[in-house]
Amino acid sequence: MSINANLKNFSAEEVKEHISGKFELYDSAIRNGYYLTKYKSGIITENYLTNVILGEIFCPKFSDIKLLPCPSPPDKETLIKWVNNIKPTTGKCFGIGYEDHTPNKDWLEVILSTYRADLKIFKKDYVAPPRVVKA
Repeated sequence: MSINANLKNFSAEEVKEHISGKFELYDSAIRNGYYLTKYKSGIITENYLTNVILGEIFCPKFSDIKLLPCPSPPDKETLIKWVNNIKPTTGKCFGIGYEDHTPNKDWLEVILSTYRADLKIFKKDYVAPPRVVKA
């Protein structure tokens, strides 16, 4: 089976039979047009990638992405909260947790610029609130 094949036609077991390991899953998802966060991000696990490829978790395609500037974004937790409030037309969620398995901040900003361009963080007069140091 070619890595470029449309993997949605296969079950999770069949995908795992032909593609082994996190890197091959990541590579396959990218080749199939999914706009993923960086490979080193905590959210990039074999389980997450398999669910993206099989359509269980929503992940936009490169063709969906619309970039807006956000020179001073808020903290990562705020970005995650906003992304998790987006309701994709597919009815699937982004599969983002709040603790250890999170995407990087740049990816979150891109997702928000694509699906929530109306947010104040994309206005030219926006200034991020001061950072609160966590204990």
